Amino acid sequence: MVDEHDDEAFAIALSQHPNMRIDPGFYEILTGIKDPFANMAFGINVPDAENRVAAITTRLRQLDCPGFFWVGPC
Repeated sequence: MVDEHDDEAFAIALSQHPNMRIDPGFYEILTGIKDPFANMAFGINVPDAENRVAAITTRLRQLDCPGFFWVGPC
């Protein structure tokens, strides 16, 4: 329940950000700002998680910025 609440809270707080990408079960915001909390991905039921993490990691390298993956028990 905590993981679900965190996802919903972050999604609501960031929903109007122009870099926010929302997919079923997954949220991503990659701004290119040199702060890991400005480049994050999170979700409870992430479809194809392994490939999605690889794609985001590639994008973070292209942007030359740190990222933050929110990983919880779910």
